[in-house]
Amino acid sequence: MGKTSEGWVPNSYVGLGDHPLDAEGDLDGPNIFKQFDKTANCIVELESARREGNSFFFAARGFQVYTQRKIQFFLEYQTQGSPWQRITLRLDFLRADAFRLRAVEGETVPEHATDLVIGDLADPRLTVVFQETPDRFILKSPKLKLTLFKRDFRIEIFDGRGRRLTESGGRMKNAFPNAQDSWPTGFVADQGSGMSFAVENWTLNPGEATYGLGERFASLNRRGQTLGLWTKEGMGNTMGRTYKPIPFFLSTQGYGIFVNESLPMNFWVGSRHFPHMIMAVEGRLLDYYFFYGPSFKKILRLYTDLTGRGPVPPKWSFGLWVSRISYGSQEEVLGVAKRLREEKWPSDVIHIDTNWFKTDWECDWEFAPDRFPDPAAMFRQCRDQGFRVSLWQFPYVMKKLPLYQDGLRRGAFAGNDQGFAFTFKPMAMIDFSKPEGVEWYQERWRKLFQLGAACIKADFGEWAMDRMTFARGDGRTMHNLYPLLYNKAAFEVTAEFFPQPVIWARSAYAGSQRYPLHWSGDNSSSFENMLCSLRGGLSLGLCGFSFWSNDVGGFIGVPDDKLYTRWVQFGIFNSHMRLHGCPPKFREPWNFSPETQAIARRMLELRYRLIPYLYTEAAHAARNGLPVMAPLCLEFQDDPTTWNIEDQFLFGRSILVAPILTEDDQRRIYFPEGAWHDHWTGRRYPGKQWISYRCPLSRVPFFYREGTVIPLGPVMQHTGEKPLDPLTLKVFPDARGRARGELVEEPGRAVKLRAALLRGELAVTARLPARVIEVDLPPQSRVKRVRLNGRSLEMERASPSKKKSRKRR
Repeated sequence: MGKTSEGWVPNSYVGLGDHPLDAEGDLDGPNIFKQFDKTANCIVELESARREGNSFFFAARGFQVYTQRKIQFFLEYQTQGSPWQRITLRLDFLRADAFRLRAVEGETVPEHATDLVIGDLADPRLTVVFQETPDRFILKSPKLKLTLFKRDFRIEIFDGRGRRLTESGGRMKNAFPNAQDSWPTGFVADQGSGMSFAVENWTLNPGEATYGLGERFASLNRRGQTLGLWTKEGMGNTMGRTYKPIPFFLSTQGYGIFVNESLPMNFWVGSRHFPHMIMAVEGRLLDYYFFYGPSFKKILRLYTDLTGRGPVPPKWSFGLWVSRISYGSQEEVLGVAKRLREEKWPSDVIHIDTNWFKTDWECDWEFAPDRFPDPAAMFRQCRDQGFRVSLWQFPYVMKKLPLYQDGLRRGAFAGNDQGFAFTFKPMAMIDFSKPEGVEWYQERWRKLFQLGAACIKADFGEWAMDRMTFARGDGRTMHNLYPLLYNKAAFEVTAEFFPQPVIWARSAYAGSQRYPLHWSGDNSSSFENMLCSLRGGLSLGLCGFSFWSNDVGGFIGVPDDKLYTRWVQFGIFNSHMRLHGCPPKFREPWNFSPETQAIARRMLELRYRLIPYLYTEAAHAARNGLPVMAPLCLEFQDDPTTWNIEDQFLFGRSILVAPILTEDDQRRIYFPEGAWHDHWTGRRYPGKQWISYRCPLSRVPFFYREGTVIPLGPVMQHTGEKPLDPLTLKVFPDARGRARGELVEEPGRAVKLRAALLRGELAVTARLPARVIEVDLPPQSRVKRVRLNGRSLEMERASPSKKKSRKRR
């Protein structure tokens, strides 16, 4: 905020915020001198270069770009005879399509190993051509060309065909010599806050869209946004607070960038200096990786090659999770299990939230003996009915509990935690950065898994405070890293007991995708929250997270029947689905009208029929670092219309979902390239068109992609109830008469599904164990005969949509 003769002027009046590097505010009048409170050391010149294999070290000169300027009618830095400081720029070509850039003041570039990176992208066969001319250095791989300019420093990055992807590290595009809207690559110190930052920028192209930077509830395209990477309790899904900041982004120019750092950072995505995406990282080191696709899918594969991918969660986790805050007794849990089965609500998991301890919320990992007299029997009885049980906890221990003294004696907690409290009760925070903290925490869970628990709800994790001391640094250093270490500790102890572990986590950082799964945290009961939650899931999916969920119906608030119905319809197409919320109206279906219950039951039965397809798509997503729920731009990146669509998504590769996210029962839907078949009517919609679609409350708009084979199972009450028998293959031949898909029943075992239509005969190939296989076709198909693995099938006419099905017994 700046002061003028008229009074105070908020920084927001000129598009700035409260970040220390925004502090100069409006540069009008006397405020122009406020920018001189900062000391910059930014690269303006390169002196020399040396090569060590495919690593290149550049000796650079850093100048005080705020003050070392010529007084004239355009911006030119005064370098002749001016003082400068050494900056070393290191550039490592790892593969033909990936490099790492580090910059540091002085001459020694640290290795900077982090918990975020677990893979090695280095290709020992890679050949990089290095050239020097009087005014530039040139690096060439088979897929990238980098031009580093010696004077007026900048790096121009081209693909192998000579198309410029971006420019990094250059001067601002404003020629006014008395402004500093952006910074060249380097370091800036702010005297007012006492903080230092490594700064970098990338030039944005006309129409370029950018995505990522974590689970964000704002518009999916980050262009024009200012985003801080600081793990924060969300208290809703409708603001910039985020549980999951991820220092990774993608650009429609065909590249992605991952910042190898957990210290706080800020991104101005064309919001401070419109031509630039600017980054400021706390500290005195710049370290990031550049990936070239050009496809988003390839970029995500490279990013997750480096930071890891998560395994496929167990099949039961893809069933319905039923929860509230909170079931409070063994009797209540078993009553819920009984009612779910009696009323035939397909479901697999019952979650016990905060009230299984002696006192609600006072987590000591021990069941209250008066309310849960025999937890092992409870787990066993639930399991006999096809249920797993998930348990809530958080990584904090209230100091009033006897357990605290044991953890303190064994060195399990972070230090200097004065003032750290929850509901005014002093607490300690488990230190996951040291073995003693991890082991102490995991001991609590080993006992519970031995009793019969199946899953940890790893709630919270966002509260590391600056003053705290951890084995690996202070609270500011650990703040963003803490969720990753927390996720890891919970996941790894689960993996000791189950071959396919899963957790249910709220906070995350880069690398947390290795430990699925995550949900959007505490949303609210409104249509607007449903859209914001969807945005968050799609955004997180573009950061390498394959699996995601949200609280169906909204965590807090009172959903009416229409909102609940529409949210259930959206929820069946999340990778994972949980009913969860607060009083006075809990989210179990029986709390709503009979009409709503009937719709919800049909929707849940549909989800369970889709689980063979969903599990197959989950295996594909996990293998490639892709999301199960994907924005259209991931699959149709070359169609600019998809770049800003955030209220539709692909559920796997072959189903397009357009949920109803408002009170209205109609919406506009965009169909990308290809053709799409309406699940409800069978109508075929050619691609690359918008339509207006009216949808009654009993339905949700979703469409099958032409050219695919979709495997569907029978309706089940839980995923282990019976084999996939009968198995339905929904076949949608393309213009050439072909369709393909696959079925994965166990990780690593895929059955290919193939179909070819020729002269009225559809030949289907699928080596499946099911006794009964049905083949469903769209109503407009001109099929006279169907052969499955060479054997003819009998013809039948199917129901209202007039689809034809063929059966083999």
